[in-house]
Amino acid sequence: MAIPYITEKKRQRLFIVVFILVTLTTIFVLWQFYFKKQKPPLVKKEIPVGKKIVIDFTVLENPLLKELQIFEEIKPFKETLGRKTPFLPY
Repeated sequence: MAIPYITEKKRQRLFIVVFILVTLTTIFVLWQFYFKKQKPPLVKKEIPVGKKIVIDFTVLENPLLKELQIFEEIKPFKETLGRKTPFLPY
């Protein structure tokens, strides 16, 4: 009767050790890949030398663009649209 009790005690200790190892491994993996912030790589970014921006306004002098006209204002509908019960057959 004493032998099974000793083996149960050893098995229980083994389970506790395995449980602690799995827990520590899980905590380590979560810490490394989830909670730990990644440091940005150290790359020197060169500030570009000020380039002068030139806008070509000669495109707006095209005769086709001068012929365009402004649309008239679209007035909202005065009538009510649709039917009261649109699912009824005609």
